[in-house]
Amino acid sequence: PAPFAMRPLAAPVPSDLGFHGSVELGAGPGVPSGVATLDIAADTGDAGDAADAGDDAAADVPTHVELVNNEFGPRYLEVQPNVNVYSSNQSNTATEFYLHPVDGQQDVYLIQSVSTGLYLHANGEEGGFNVNVVGPVDATAYWRFVEAGDAYHLYNVGLERVLQADRPGFNVDTDREAVDSGRSGLDIEWTIVPVEG
Repeated sequence: PAPFAMRPLAAPVPSDLGFHGSVELGAGPGVPSGVATLDIAADTGDAGDAADAGDDAAADVPTHVELVNNEFGPRYLEVQPNVNVYSSNQSNTATEFYLHPVDGQQDVYLIQSVSTGLYLHANGEEGGFNVNVVGPVDATAYWRFVEAGDAYHLYNVGLERVLQADRPGFNVDTDREAVDSGRSGLDIEWTIVPVEG
């Protein structure tokens, strides 16, 4: 009964429990629960400082998008349940992302998976250079959006590579050769499609 008021897991211990016996725990008593609701409203204001405050509030709301490769389109960047990153020919919740601007860096974003809440990374392991959504938020999770006509190159700040759709299996990799040579192709061009609602 003491000293803790909240016991997430609990069970009575049988008096005849043998040596190395086990007890299955269940939900304990008094476990609190609740729901948090966040209402975000951009106050555009009338003029002057009020208008500036409204702009700041609107800037804090991440952009909800899908990223479509122009070479193999429509092929959507997709995060699968095992947190691997591939591309899909069907739009769904796993192909939706939030773009979070990085403070102080122009056109640099964190790309957050809507389905997992995790951030897109370039994988710097030797011989890999794939992308995933596992790891701490560091420079390999920072992506610069570079305009390429009506599309964008997604340049990884940490590895200095661009996001590339790979035809075999529709995997998604990062490519440094395109950066070094200045090559531009549809396989490294991505269209940003806003998600409605």
